[in-house]
Amino acid sequence: MIKKFFYAIFVSIFIIGQSSITHAIDLRQDQIDTINSVSAYLKSFKTMESDFLQVAPDGSTSNGKLWIRRPGLMRFEYAPPEKLLIIADGLWLGVIDRKIKQKADRYPLSETPIDFIISADPDILKKTNVLDFYYEPGNLMITMTDKAKKMRGSLTMVFGGEDLQLNSWTITDQNGLQTSIHLSNIIVNERIPGGQFALHRF
Repeated sequence: MIKKFFYAIFVSIFIIGQSSITHAIDLRQDQIDTINSVSAYLKSFKTMESDFLQVAPDGSTSNGKLWIRRPGLMRFEYAPPEKLLIIADGLWLGVIDRKIKQKADRYPLSETPIDFIISADPDILKKTNVLDFYYEPGNLMITMTDKAKKMRGSLTMVFGGEDLQLNSWTITDQNGLQTSIHLSNIIVNERIPGGQFALHRF
C-alpha cells in the first residue's frame, strides 16, 4: 500500500523535473487580470487547514488532513489505515511511513510543485509560465510550469465558486500520469502551531 502512495505523491513529482519545457501561451489582458486576482487570493491567506482527497494515477483514492503555513510549511496526515505523514519544513519535503520506520526520507522542497503552492509569494505570472487557461463563471483552471526551471513539469490549479477559491491541484508527469489533491472544509488564517511542521523530529 505504501508504494502506491509514495509513487502517487513523490515519484511523479521528481520525474516532472526531467520533462521537456513547454512554451507559455499568449494571454489576453482579461486573462491576465483574472490570473492576477487569484494570485492575490493565494497571497491573502497565510495559513490553511483542509480535508483532502487524493486521486492517484491508477485511480485509487485516499484521504486525510492538510495544513499549510506560509512560507514553506505543509503537513499531509493520511487517515487510517494508512500511516503516512508528509511534512515540508521550508527546506525539505519529508516522507514518514510510520508502518515501517519513524525516520523521514527527505527531498529538496524547491524541486517539487508544492514549493510554489506554499511559497511566500505565490504570484502565478511572476513565477510560472502559463501553459493553459480555461475560465467560465465559477470555474477557473490554470496549468503552469516553473520559470526558474527547477521543476519543469506541469501543475494545474483549479479555482471555483463566485470568489474563485482554490478547489484542487493536479501534478502531471512526463508520461501524462496525474496525481490530484481535492480540498474541502477549508479554513484560512487560523493559527497553526509550528510543531505541526517539525520535520527535525523524524
